[in-house]
Amino acid sequence: MTVPNGGDAVAAALLHSGVTTVFGIPASYTVEIYDAIGRQGSIRSIVARNEQAAAFMADGYARRSGQPGVVVVTGGPGLGNTVTGLQTAYADSSPLVVIASDHNPSQRSSRLMGLPHEALNQATLAEATGARVVRADAGASIFGAVEETLAACRSGRPRPAVVLISRAALEAPEASGRPDMEPSRTDEPRTADEELDQVAALLAGATDPVVLAGAGVIRGRAEPQLARLLRKTGLPVVTTVPGRSSVDRASGWVGVMDNDHTRAIVERADLVLALGTSFGWASTADWTLRIGGTLIHVDVDPTCLGQHYEADLAIEADVRAFLASLADTMGCLRTRPDLRRPAIDPVTTSHPWTDPIESVLPSRAVTICGDVTMASRWIPGGVSLGPDRRLMTPWNFQTLGWAYGAALGVQAAAPDETVLAVMGDGGALFTLAELATAVEHELPVCLLVYNNRSYGIIAEVQDAACEGRRFGVDLEQPDFTAVAGAFGMPASRADTPEQLEAALMRHIGSGAPSLIEARVGIGDLGVDSHQ
Repeated sequence: MTVPNGGDAVAAALLHSGVTTVFGIPASYTVEIYDAIGRQGSIRSIVARNEQAAAFMADGYARRSGQPGVVVVTGGPGLGNTVTGLQTAYADSSPLVVIASDHNPSQRSSRLMGLPHEALNQATLAEATGARVVRADAGASIFGAVEETLAACRSGRPRPAVVLISRAALEAPEASGRPDMEPSRTDEPRTADEELDQVAALLAGATDPVVLAGAGVIRGRAEPQLARLLRKTGLPVVTTVPGRSSVDRASGWVGVMDNDHTRAIVERADLVLALGTSFGWASTADWTLRIGGTLIHVDVDPTCLGQHYEADLAIEADVRAFLASLADTMGCLRTRPDLRRPAIDPVTTSHPWTDPIESVLPSRAVTICGDVTMASRWIPGGVSLGPDRRLMTPWNFQTLGWAYGAALGVQAAAPDETVLAVMGDGGALFTLAELATAVEHELPVCLLVYNNRSYGIIAEVQDAACEGRRFGVDLEQPDFTAVAGAFGMPASRADTPEQLEAALMRHIGSGAPSLIEARVGIGDLGVDSHQ
Protein backbone atom coordinates (compact mmCIF):
# COMPACT_ATOMS: atom_id res chain seq x y z
CA MET A 1 0.00 0.00 0.00
CA THR A 2 1.39 3.40 -1.01
CA VAL A 3 1.85 5.84 1.86
CA PRO A 4 1.24 9.48 0.83
CA ASN A 5 4.39 11.58 0.95
CA GLY A 6 5.74 14.93 -0.14
CA GLY A 7 5.29 14.03 -3.78
CA ASP A 8 1.56 13.65 -3.21
CA ALA A 9 1.49 17.12 -1.64
CA VAL A 10 3.10 18.56 -4.79
CA ALA A 11 0.61 16.77 -7.04
CA ALA A 12 -2.31 17.89 -4.87
CA ALA A 13 -1.17 21.51 -4.95
CA LEU A 14 -0.72 21.44 -8.73
CA LEU A 15 -4.15 19.92 -9.26
CA HIS A 16 -5.80 22.30 -6.79
CA SER A 17 -4.22 25.24 -8.63
CA GLY A 18 -5.55 24.10 -12.00
CA VAL A 19 -2.26 22.82 -13.45
CA THR A 20 -2.91 20.17 -16.08
CA THR A 21 0.54 19.83 -17.70
CA VAL A 22 4.09 19.68 -16.36
CA PHE A 23 7.39 19.55 -18.23
CA GLY A 24 10.71 18.18 -17.09
CA ILE A 25 12.84 15.07 -16.68
CA PRO A 26 12.32 12.49 -13.91
CA ALA A 27 15.25 11.95 -11.56
CA SER A 28 16.07 9.96 -8.46
CA TYR A 29 15.71 13.09 -6.32
CA THR A 30 12.20 13.82 -7.68
CA VAL A 31 10.92 10.26 -7.85
CA GLU A 32 8.18 10.96 -5.31
CA ILE A 33 6.78 13.83 -7.39
CA TYR A 34 6.68 11.94 -10.65
CA ASP A 35 5.27 8.83 -8.96
CA ALA A 36 2.48 10.91 -7.40
CA ILE A 37 1.68 12.61 -10.70
CA GLY A 38 1.53 9.22 -12.40
CA ARG A 39 -0.75 7.74 -9.72
CA GLN A 40 -2.94 10.83 -9.61
CA GLY A 41 -3.54 10.55 -13.36
CA SER A 42 -5.01 13.99 -14.18
CA ILE A 43 -1.79 15.87 -14.93
CA ARG A 44 0.00 15.34 -18.23
CA SER A 45 3.77 14.93 -17.98
CA ILE A 46 5.79 15.90 -21.04
CA VAL A 47 9.32 14.55 -20.70
CA ALA A 48 11.99 16.60 -22.44
CA ARG A 49 15.53 15.61 -23.37
CA ASN A 50 17.18 18.55 -21.63
CA GLU A 51 16.00 20.66 -18.70
CA GLN A 52 16.76 23.90 -20.54
CA ALA A 53 14.38 22.86 -23.31
CA ALA A 54 11.82 21.83 -20.69
CA ALA A 55 11.95 25.36 -19.29
CA PHE A 56 11.47 26.78 -22.80
CA MET A 57 8.47 24.48 -23.26
CA ALA A 58 6.90 25.66 -20.00
CA ASP A 59 7.57 29.26 -21.02
CA GLY A 60 5.76 28.77 -24.34
CA TYR A 61 2.93 27.01 -22.55
CA ALA A 62 2.59 29.91 -20.11
CA ARG A 63 2.63 32.58 -22.83
CA ARG A 64 -0.05 30.80 -24.85
CA SER A 65 -2.31 29.71 -22.00
CA GLY A 66 -1.88 32.67 -19.69
CA GLN A 67 -1.38 30.20 -16.83
CA PRO A 68 1.86 29.22 -15.09
CA GLY A 69 4.04 26.80 -17.01
CA VAL A 70 5.47 24.23 -14.60
CA VAL A 71 8.80 22.40 -14.77
CA VAL A 72 9.77 19.57 -12.38
CA VAL A 73 13.49 18.77 -12.29
CA THR A 74 16.17 17.54 -9.96
CA GLY A 75 18.24 20.04 -8.04
CA GLY A 76 21.86 20.73 -8.93
CA PRO A 77 22.38 20.14 -12.66
CA GLY A 78 18.66 20.00 -13.41
CA LEU A 79 17.97 23.35 -11.78
CA GLY A 80 21.15 24.75 -13.32
CA ASN A 81 19.92 23.83 -16.80
CA THR A 82 16.70 25.79 -16.24
CA VAL A 83 18.54 29.05 -15.47
CA THR A 84 18.44 30.33 -19.06
CA GLY A 85 14.73 29.63 -19.22
CA LEU A 86 14.15 31.45 -15.93
CA GLN A 87 16.12 34.47 -17.11
CA THR A 88 14.18 34.53 -20.39
CA ALA A 89 10.89 34.31 -18.53
CA TYR A 90 11.88 37.12 -16.18
CA ALA A 91 12.96 39.39 -19.04
CA ASP A 92 9.71 38.80 -20.95
CA SER A 93 7.39 38.59 -17.91
CA SER A 94 6.29 34.98 -18.24
CA PRO A 95 4.93 32.91 -15.29
CA LEU A 96 7.38 30.01 -15.44
CA VAL A 97 7.53 27.93 -12.24
CA VAL A 98 10.37 25.48 -11.58
CA ILE A 99 9.89 22.85 -8.87
CA ALA A 100 13.21 21.26 -7.92
CA SER A 101 14.59 19.00 -5.24
CA ASP A 102 16.89 20.42 -2.58
CA HIS A 103 19.34 19.01 -0.08
CA ASN A 104 18.27 18.90 3.54
CA PRO A 105 19.19 21.94 5.67
CA SER A 106 21.87 19.97 7.52
CA GLN A 107 23.58 19.21 4.19
CA ARG A 108 23.76 22.81 2.98
CA SER A 109 27.23 24.15 3.44
CA SER A 110 29.55 26.86 2.21
CA ARG A 111 31.99 24.08 1.34
CA LEU A 112 31.36 21.14 -0.94
CA MET A 113 30.64 17.91 0.91
CA GLY A 114 30.82 15.58 -2.10
CA LEU A 115 27.07 14.92 -2.34
CA PRO A 116 25.40 14.04 -5.67
CA HIS A 117 23.81 17.04 -7.39
CA GLU A 118 25.36 19.35 -4.84
CA ALA A 119 25.27 23.11 -5.34
CA LEU A 120 26.71 25.53 -2.83
CA ASN A 121 23.57 27.67 -2.74
CA GLN A 122 20.69 26.73 -5.00
CA ALA A 123 18.50 29.54 -3.71
CA THR A 124 21.08 32.16 -4.66
CA LEU A 125 21.48 30.55 -8.10
CA ALA A 126 17.74 30.79 -8.69
CA GLU A 127 17.42 34.30 -7.23
CA ALA A 128 20.11 35.56 -9.60
CA THR A 129 17.67 35.01 -12.49
CA GLY A 130 15.17 37.40 -10.90
CA ALA A 131 12.87 34.55 -9.94
CA ARG A 132 10.97 34.45 -6.67
CA VAL A 133 12.37 31.58 -4.57
CA VAL A 134 10.46 29.61 -1.93
CA ARG A 135 11.85 26.73 0.13
CA ALA A 136 9.86 23.86 1.65
CA ASP A 137 11.90 21.96 4.22
CA ALA A 138 9.02 20.12 5.88
CA GLY A 139 6.34 17.92 4.38
CA ALA A 140 3.59 20.04 5.90
CA SER A 141 4.84 23.15 4.10
CA ILE A 142 4.95 21.73 0.56
CA PHE A 143 1.32 22.29 -0.44
CA GLY A 144 1.31 25.89 0.72
CA ALA A 145 4.67 26.67 -0.91
CA VAL A 146 3.57 25.33 -4.30
CA GLU A 147 0.05 26.76 -4.16
CA GLU A 148 1.10 30.22 -3.01
CA THR A 149 3.85 30.38 -5.63
CA LEU A 150 1.44 29.52 -8.44
CA ALA A 151 -1.09 32.05 -7.15
CA ALA A 152 1.56 34.78 -6.97
CA CYS A 153 2.48 34.16 -10.63
CA ARG A 154 -1.11 34.92 -11.61
CA SER A 155 -1.16 38.32 -9.94
CA GLY A 156 0.13 41.62 -11.30
CA ARG A 157 3.03 41.42 -13.71
CA PRO A 158 3.87 37.73 -14.26
CA ARG A 159 7.32 36.66 -13.15
CA PRO A 160 9.06 33.27 -12.81
CA ALA A 161 9.45 31.45 -9.52
CA VAL A 162 11.32 28.48 -8.08
CA VAL A 163 10.13 26.11 -5.35
CA LEU A 164 12.96 24.16 -3.70
CA ILE A 165 11.77 21.09 -1.77
CA SER A 166 14.17 19.25 0.51
CA ARG A 167 14.62 15.51 0.23
CA ALA A 168 13.38 15.08 3.81
CA ALA A 169 10.17 16.93 2.92
CA LEU A 170 9.61 14.82 -0.19
CA GLU A 171 10.16 11.61 1.76
CA ALA A 172 7.95 12.69 4.67
CA PRO A 173 5.09 10.21 5.17
CA GLU A 174 1.59 11.61 4.91
CA ALA A 175 2.73 15.15 4.09
CA SER A 176 -0.22 17.50 4.35
CA GLY A 177 -2.06 18.20 1.10
CA ARG A 178 -4.59 20.71 2.50
CA PRO A 179 -6.99 20.22 -0.45
CA ASP A 180 -9.57 22.51 1.20
CA MET A 181 -7.26 25.53 1.05
CA GLU A 182 -8.54 28.38 -1.12
CA PRO A 183 -5.93 29.81 -3.51
CA SER A 184 -4.93 33.33 -2.58
CA ARG A 185 -5.92 36.19 -4.87
CA THR A 186 -4.57 39.70 -5.32
CA ASP A 187 -6.84 42.45 -6.62
CA GLU A 188 -5.46 44.22 -9.68
CA PRO A 189 -5.04 48.02 -9.42
CA ARG A 190 -8.00 49.91 -10.85
CA THR A 191 -8.12 53.28 -12.62
CA ALA A 192 -9.85 56.15 -10.87
CA ASP A 193 -12.73 57.83 -12.69
CA GLU A 194 -10.94 61.17 -12.73
CA GLU A 195 -7.93 59.59 -14.45
CA LEU A 196 -10.19 58.05 -17.10
CA ASP A 197 -11.86 61.41 -17.71
CA GLN A 198 -8.44 63.03 -18.04
CA VAL A 199 -7.24 60.42 -20.57
CA ALA A 200 -10.46 60.76 -22.58
CA ALA A 201 -10.11 64.54 -22.67
CA LEU A 202 -6.48 64.40 -23.75
CA LEU A 203 -7.25 61.92 -26.54
CA ALA A 204 -10.22 63.97 -27.74
CA GLY A 205 -8.09 67.11 -27.89
CA ALA A 206 -5.08 65.59 -29.68
CA THR A 207 -4.64 66.19 -33.41
CA ASP A 208 -2.01 63.52 -34.12
CA PRO A 209 -2.29 60.83 -31.41
CA VAL A 210 -1.06 57.24 -31.51
CA VAL A 211 -1.56 54.21 -29.31
CA LEU A 212 1.58 52.19 -28.46
CA ALA A 213 0.66 48.61 -27.53
CA GLY A 214 3.21 46.45 -25.74
CA ALA A 215 3.33 42.86 -24.54
CA GLY A 216 1.32 43.79 -21.45
CA VAL A 217 -1.79 43.94 -23.64
CA ILE A 218 -1.27 40.29 -24.59
CA ARG A 219 -0.26 39.16 -21.10
CA GLY A 220 -3.39 40.83 -19.74
CA ARG A 221 -5.58 39.18 -22.41
CA ALA A 222 -6.74 42.68 -23.32
CA GLU A 223 -6.86 42.30 -27.11
CA PRO A 224 -10.68 42.50 -27.39
CA GLN A 225 -10.78 45.62 -25.23
CA LEU A 226 -8.08 47.28 -27.33
CA ALA A 227 -9.91 46.39 -30.55
CA ARG A 228 -13.12 47.91 -29.17
CA LEU A 229 -11.37 51.17 -28.26
CA LEU A 230 -9.76 51.39 -31.70
CA ARG A 231 -13.08 50.76 -33.45
CA LYS A 232 -14.76 53.46 -31.41
CA THR A 233 -12.07 56.11 -31.78
CA GLY A 234 -10.29 55.36 -35.05
CA LEU A 235 -6.95 55.85 -33.30
CA PRO A 236 -3.85 54.49 -35.09
CA VAL A 237 -1.82 51.91 -33.17
CA VAL A 238 1.87 51.05 -33.20
CA THR A 239 3.10 47.92 -31.46
CA THR A 240 6.36 46.70 -30.00
CA VAL A 241 7.62 43.39 -31.41
CA PRO A 242 6.45 41.37 -28.36
CA GLY A 243 3.15 43.28 -28.49
CA ARG A 244 2.70 42.79 -32.26
CA SER A 245 -0.06 40.19 -31.90
CA SER A 246 -2.26 42.50 -29.84
CA VAL A 247 -3.92 43.94 -32.98
CA ASP A 248 -4.38 42.93 -36.59
CA ARG A 249 -3.84 45.11 -39.63
CA ALA A 250 -7.55 45.83 -40.01
CA SER A 251 -7.73 47.46 -36.57
CA GLY A 252 -5.66 50.52 -37.39
CA TRP A 253 -2.20 48.98 -37.03
CA VAL A 254 0.41 51.22 -38.70
CA GLY A 255 3.74 49.62 -37.78
CA VAL A 256 5.94 47.72 -35.38
CA MET A 257 8.68 49.39 -33.35
CA ASP A 258 11.63 47.64 -34.95
CA ASN A 259 12.56 50.32 -37.50
CA ASP A 260 13.17 54.05 -37.71
CA HIS A 261 10.10 54.71 -39.88
CA THR A 262 7.69 53.40 -37.25
CA ARG A 263 9.55 55.09 -34.41
CA ALA A 264 9.15 58.37 -36.34
CA ILE A 265 5.35 57.95 -36.11
CA VAL A 266 5.67 57.85 -32.33
CA GLU A 267 8.13 60.74 -32.24
CA ARG A 268 5.94 63.11 -34.24
CA ALA A 269 2.70 62.25 -32.39
CA ASP A 270 1.31 64.98 -30.17
CA LEU A 271 -0.01 62.29 -27.78
CA VAL A 272 1.18 58.74 -27.11
CA LEU A 273 -1.03 56.34 -25.16
CA ALA A 274 1.44 53.61 -24.12
CA LEU A 275 -0.17 50.38 -22.94
CA GLY A 276 1.74 47.59 -21.18
CA THR A 277 5.20 48.44 -22.47
CA SER A 278 8.41 48.88 -20.50
CA PHE A 279 10.09 50.99 -23.23
CA GLY A 280 12.99 48.54 -23.37
CA TRP A 281 16.31 48.82 -25.16
CA ALA A 282 15.33 47.02 -28.37
CA SER A 283 12.00 48.79 -28.93
CA THR A 284 13.48 52.25 -28.37
CA ALA A 285 16.76 51.69 -30.29
CA ASP A 286 18.91 52.01 -27.19
CA TRP A 287 16.55 54.67 -25.79
CA THR A 288 17.25 57.05 -28.66
CA LEU A 289 13.48 57.31 -29.21
CA ARG A 290 12.30 60.84 -28.48
CA ILE A 291 8.71 61.42 -27.36
CA GLY A 292 7.87 65.07 -27.84
CA GLY A 293 4.11 64.91 -27.27
CA THR A 294 2.04 64.14 -24.21
CA LEU A 295 2.83 60.66 -22.83
CA ILE A 296 0.17 58.62 -21.03
CA HIS A 297 1.72 55.41 -19.70
CA VAL A 298 -0.47 52.58 -18.38
CA ASP A 299 1.04 49.47 -16.80
CA VAL A 300 0.18 47.00 -14.05
CA ASP A 301 3.79 47.18 -12.83
CA PRO A 302 4.48 50.53 -11.15
CA THR A 303 8.25 50.09 -11.49
CA CYS A 304 7.87 50.54 -15.29
CA LEU A 305 6.22 53.92 -14.93
CA GLY A 306 8.85 56.60 -15.36
CA GLN A 307 11.73 54.14 -15.52
CA HIS A 308 12.93 55.27 -18.96
CA TYR A 309 10.45 57.94 -20.06
CA GLU A 310 8.77 60.42 -17.75
CA ALA A 311 5.02 60.28 -18.34
CA ASP A 312 2.74 63.29 -18.23
CA LEU A 313 0.14 60.91 -16.84
CA ALA A 314 1.32 57.61 -15.29
CA ILE A 315 -1.44 55.13 -14.43
CA GLU A 316 -0.87 51.92 -12.49
CA ALA A 317 -3.67 49.68 -13.72
CA ASP A 318 -4.57 46.35 -15.23
CA VAL A 319 -4.55 47.10 -18.97
CA ARG A 320 -7.63 45.00 -19.68
CA ALA A 321 -9.75 46.79 -17.08
CA PHE A 322 -8.34 50.19 -18.08
CA LEU A 323 -9.21 49.73 -21.76
CA ALA A 324 -12.70 48.47 -20.99
CA SER A 325 -13.39 51.50 -18.79
CA LEU A 326 -11.81 53.95 -21.24
CA ALA A 327 -13.91 52.69 -24.13
CA ASP A 328 -17.01 53.26 -22.02
CA THR A 329 -15.82 56.77 -21.14
CA MET A 330 -14.77 57.90 -24.63
CA GLY A 331 -17.12 59.51 -27.09
CA CYS A 332 -17.01 58.25 -30.68
CA LEU A 333 -14.12 60.25 -32.15
CA ARG A 334 -14.35 58.49 -35.50
CA THR A 335 -17.53 60.37 -36.47
CA ARG A 336 -16.53 63.83 -35.25
CA PRO A 337 -15.97 66.21 -38.20
CA ASP A 338 -13.85 68.55 -36.05
CA LEU A 339 -11.14 65.87 -35.71
CA ARG A 340 -9.62 65.58 -39.19
CA ARG A 341 -6.50 63.61 -38.34
CA PRO A 342 -3.91 62.76 -40.98
CA ALA A 343 -4.01 59.23 -42.35
CA ILE A 344 -0.97 57.09 -41.59
CA ASP A 345 0.16 54.47 -44.07
CA PRO A 346 1.21 51.19 -42.41
CA VAL A 347 4.95 50.48 -42.34
CA THR A 348 5.31 46.91 -43.64
CA THR A 349 8.21 44.77 -44.80
CA SER A 350 8.45 41.92 -47.25
CA HIS A 351 11.09 39.32 -48.04
CA PRO A 352 10.98 36.47 -50.56
CA TRP A 353 12.22 33.95 -47.97
CA THR A 354 9.57 34.82 -45.38
CA ASP A 355 6.67 35.71 -47.68
CA PRO A 356 5.75 31.98 -47.98
CA ILE A 357 4.94 32.02 -44.25
CA GLU A 358 2.40 34.77 -44.89
CA SER A 359 0.83 33.01 -47.87
CA VAL A 360 0.60 29.47 -46.49
CA LEU A 361 -0.29 29.75 -42.81
CA PRO A 362 -4.01 29.75 -41.99
CA SER A 363 -5.60 33.12 -41.25
CA ARG A 364 -6.40 32.19 -37.64
CA ALA A 365 -5.48 29.81 -34.80
CA VAL A 366 -1.76 30.16 -35.56
CA THR A 367 1.29 30.76 -33.39
CA ILE A 368 4.76 31.50 -34.76
CA CYS A 369 7.64 31.10 -32.32
CA GLY A 370 10.58 33.06 -33.66
CA ASP A 371 14.12 32.44 -32.50
CA VAL A 372 17.09 34.84 -32.49
CA THR A 373 17.71 34.45 -36.20
CA MET A 374 18.06 36.67 -39.23
CA ALA A 375 14.74 35.45 -40.66
CA SER A 376 12.85 36.64 -37.60
CA ARG A 377 13.67 40.25 -38.52
CA TRP A 378 11.18 40.13 -41.38
CA ILE A 379 8.24 38.44 -39.66
CA PRO A 380 6.85 41.18 -37.36
CA GLY A 381 6.30 43.65 -40.20
CA GLY A 382 5.94 41.22 -43.10
CA VAL A 383 3.48 38.63 -41.80
CA SER A 384 -0.14 39.46 -40.99
CA LEU A 385 -0.41 39.01 -37.23
CA GLY A 386 -3.02 39.61 -34.57
CA PRO A 387 -4.89 37.93 -31.72
CA ASP A 388 -5.63 34.90 -33.92
CA ARG A 389 -2.21 34.83 -35.60
CA ARG A 390 0.33 35.20 -32.82
CA LEU A 391 4.05 35.81 -32.74
CA MET A 392 6.19 34.91 -29.72
CA THR A 393 9.89 35.68 -29.34
CA PRO A 394 12.47 35.81 -26.53
CA TRP A 395 12.57 39.53 -27.20
CA ASN A 396 14.30 41.06 -24.20
CA PHE A 397 16.77 38.32 -23.25
CA GLN A 398 17.45 37.34 -26.90
CA THR A 399 17.80 33.64 -26.05
CA LEU A 400 19.29 31.56 -28.84
CA GLY A 401 17.66 28.14 -29.22
CA TRP A 402 14.39 29.11 -27.48
CA ALA A 403 11.84 28.81 -30.28
CA TYR A 404 11.41 25.06 -30.77
CA GLY A 405 10.99 24.21 -27.10
CA ALA A 406 8.59 27.13 -26.71
CA ALA A 407 6.64 25.98 -29.77
CA LEU A 408 6.20 22.51 -28.27
CA GLY A 409 4.84 24.15 -25.12
CA VAL A 410 2.46 26.27 -27.18
CA GLN A 411 1.23 23.14 -28.96
CA ALA A 412 0.65 21.42 -25.62
CA ALA A 413 -1.41 24.41 -24.48
CA ALA A 414 -3.35 24.71 -27.76
CA PRO A 415 -3.47 21.25 -29.38
CA ASP A 416 -5.73 22.35 -32.24
CA GLU A 417 -3.57 25.31 -33.21
CA THR A 418 -1.11 25.52 -36.11
CA VAL A 419 2.32 26.09 -34.57
CA LEU A 420 5.45 27.04 -36.53
CA ALA A 421 8.92 27.40 -35.02
CA VAL A 422 11.33 29.57 -37.04
CA MET A 423 15.03 29.12 -36.26
CA GLY A 424 18.45 29.50 -37.77
CA ASP A 425 20.77 26.51 -38.05
CA GLY A 426 22.87 27.68 -35.10
CA GLY A 427 19.92 28.00 -32.74
CA ALA A 428 18.29 24.80 -33.97
CA LEU A 429 21.23 22.71 -32.81
CA PHE A 430 20.69 23.96 -29.25
CA THR A 431 17.48 21.91 -28.93
CA LEU A 432 17.45 19.48 -31.86
CA ALA A 433 17.15 16.53 -29.47
CA GLU A 434 13.62 17.74 -28.69
CA LEU A 435 12.53 16.34 -32.05
CA ALA A 436 12.22 13.14 -30.02
CA THR A 437 9.91 14.91 -27.57
CA ALA A 438 7.68 16.10 -30.41
CA VAL A 439 7.42 12.61 -31.89
CA GLU A 440 6.90 10.84 -28.56
CA HIS A 441 4.20 13.22 -27.34
CA GLU A 442 2.64 13.74 -30.79
CA LEU A 443 3.08 17.50 -30.84
CA PRO A 444 2.59 18.50 -34.51
CA VAL A 445 4.89 21.54 -34.56
CA CYS A 446 6.54 22.38 -37.87
CA LEU A 447 10.18 23.41 -37.38
CA LEU A 448 11.48 25.70 -40.13
CA VAL A 449 15.28 25.93 -40.09
CA TYR A 450 16.93 28.62 -42.22
CA ASN A 451 20.35 27.08 -42.77
CA ASN A 452 23.06 29.53 -43.80
CA ARG A 453 25.75 27.43 -42.06
CA SER A 454 26.56 30.30 -39.76
CA TYR A 455 25.76 32.27 -36.66
CA GLY A 456 24.58 34.84 -39.17
CA ILE A 457 23.77 37.77 -36.88
CA ILE A 458 27.18 37.53 -35.19
CA ALA A 459 28.84 37.22 -38.59
CA GLU A 460 27.23 40.54 -39.56
CA VAL A 461 28.56 42.14 -36.39
CA GLN A 462 32.06 40.77 -37.01
CA ASP A 463 31.99 41.94 -40.63
CA ALA A 464 31.15 45.46 -39.48
CA ALA A 465 33.38 45.65 -36.42
CA CYS A 466 36.37 43.55 -37.48
CA GLU A 467 36.88 44.65 -41.09
CA GLY A 468 35.38 41.44 -42.41
CA ARG A 469 37.36 39.10 -40.16
CA ARG A 470 35.27 36.24 -38.75
CA PHE A 471 35.89 33.85 -35.91
CA GLY A 472 33.73 30.94 -34.80
CA VAL A 473 30.68 31.85 -36.85
CA ASP A 474 31.08 29.76 -40.02
CA LEU A 475 29.68 26.37 -39.07
CA GLU A 476 29.74 22.79 -40.26
CA GLN A 477 26.15 21.62 -40.05
CA PRO A 478 24.37 18.28 -40.47
CA ASP A 479 21.75 17.39 -43.01
CA PHE A 480 18.76 18.53 -40.96
CA THR A 481 16.29 16.52 -43.00
CA ALA A 482 18.31 13.36 -42.36
CA VAL A 483 18.38 14.10 -38.64
CA ALA A 484 14.61 14.52 -38.63
CA GLY A 485 14.26 11.27 -40.52
CA ALA A 486 16.30 9.49 -37.88
CA PHE A 487 13.63 10.50 -35.36
CA GLY A 488 10.89 9.22 -37.67
CA MET A 489 9.79 12.75 -38.56
CA PRO A 490 8.70 13.85 -42.07
CA ALA A 491 11.07 16.47 -43.50
CA SER A 492 11.63 18.52 -46.64
CA ARG A 493 14.43 20.67 -48.06
CA ALA A 494 13.93 23.97 -49.87
CA ASP A 495 16.57 25.69 -52.00
CA THR A 496 14.27 28.45 -53.30
CA PRO A 497 11.38 30.46 -51.85
CA GLU A 498 9.05 28.61 -54.21
CA GLN A 499 10.21 25.26 -52.81
CA LEU A 500 9.76 26.61 -49.29
CA GLU A 501 6.16 27.54 -50.05
CA ALA A 502 5.51 24.05 -51.39
CA ALA A 503 7.12 22.46 -48.33
CA LEU A 504 5.04 24.58 -45.95
CA MET A 505 1.89 23.59 -47.84
CA ARG A 506 2.92 19.94 -47.50
CA HIS A 507 3.63 19.97 -43.78
CA ILE A 508 1.40 22.68 -42.25
CA GLY A 509 -1.81 21.07 -41.09
CA SER A 510 -0.55 17.53 -41.65
CA GLY A 511 -1.22 16.64 -38.01
CA ALA A 512 2.32 15.36 -37.47
CA PRO A 513 5.56 16.97 -36.27
CA SER A 514 7.76 17.95 -39.20
CA LEU A 515 10.91 19.80 -40.23
CA ILE A 516 11.76 22.00 -43.19
CA GLU A 517 15.35 22.96 -44.00
CA ALA A 518 15.59 26.13 -46.10
CA ARG A 519 19.11 26.44 -47.49
CA VAL A 520 20.02 30.09 -47.83
CA GLY A 521 23.19 32.09 -48.36
CA ILE A 522 24.60 34.05 -45.45
CA GLY A 523 23.63 37.33 -47.15
CA ASP A 524 20.16 36.25 -48.26
CA LEU A 525 18.43 37.35 -45.06
CA GLY A 526 20.64 40.29 -44.13
CA VAL A 527 19.37 43.77 -43.40
CA ASP A 528 20.14 45.00 -46.91
CA SER A 529 19.28 41.81 -48.79
CA HIS A 530 15.76 42.93 -49.68
CA GLN A 531 13.85 46.16 -49.26
